[in-house]
Amino acid sequence: MVPPNCSSVQFRTLLTTLNISQYRSLLSSIAAMGRENIVHYQLEHDHETDLTQTLLRSPPEKISPRKPAAGHDNFPFSLSKELTIQDYLANNRYFVDSIHHNHLNQVFELNGKGQSPHTLWIGCSDSRAGESCLATLPGEVFTHRNIANVITASDISSQGVIQFAVDVLKVRKIIVCGHTDCGGVWASLSNKRIGGVLDLWLNPIRHIRAANKDVLAEFRDDPRGTATKLAELNVVSSVLALKRHPSALMALKKGEIEVYGMMYEVGTGLLREVEIPTDEFEDMFHIHDGHDEEYNPH
Repeated sequence: MVPPNCSSVQFRTLLTTLNISQYRSLLSSIAAMGRENIVHYQLEHDHETDLTQTLLRSPPEKISPRKPAAGHDNFPFSLSKELTIQDYLANNRYFVDSIHHNHLNQVFELNGKGQSPHTLWIGCSDSRAGESCLATLPGEVFTHRNIANVITASDISSQGVIQFAVDVLKVRKIIVCGHTDCGGVWASLSNKRIGGVLDLWLNPIRHIRAANKDVLAEFRDDPRGTATKLAELNVVSSVLALKRHPSALMALKKGEIEVYGMMYEVGTGLLREVEIPTDEFEDMFHIHDGHDEEYNPH
């Protein structure tokens, strides 16, 4: 896309003078504005000034790339309960356009040929805490999410995802991510019945709560601190469970994957790493094809 007041030749000439950082800044600024906002932006500035140079000096961070949909009262979010499915489709078109505007047309071309994600993200279903915090593009991250990012050997859904990600997709990194203000964690700190399958689903976190009663007691006067600590302990538990998965454990021993525990702060959007202790029982879960004469003489 060629900015207004800049011919194609001038624009191409300008691009040859930019370093990679300036080039990305320019493309991001132009893509974020959209054609309509570019016009408004120029009217507010000296219209004789080369817009591309203006953008490089001060990218218009406060300019919205599009107007909210009619009847939209959920600002700054892009959709609301009152909108129609057509608004959802319009959002999808905007999503595609934004990738094209950033000169990333090859993303969809590559995705049409298959997937080769570098990372498996296992997180909570909470709408605030998805893998989008990594600022990745479609095709980069294989994802599994459930309530409170619980991983247990009895959950065939998460176990199947881990096996497929490790054995078939050959991901390099696995991130298990919890987050602050997790509804599942809050529920696990209460003895109030939720009903249905949820009480059973959250039992692993209640076991963690019981096993770490003294640790959590240090936060007795700080409910949010208690919930955050329990969420961190849940991440540790889920990471250890993941590392005991036969496919993951084999890949870890071969140095083929790296596994990390993370916490996402919903109030800031920032991630931080959670320290994971060494699993002293790891070798008990190392399932292999060799012969174990000590315990199986047959």
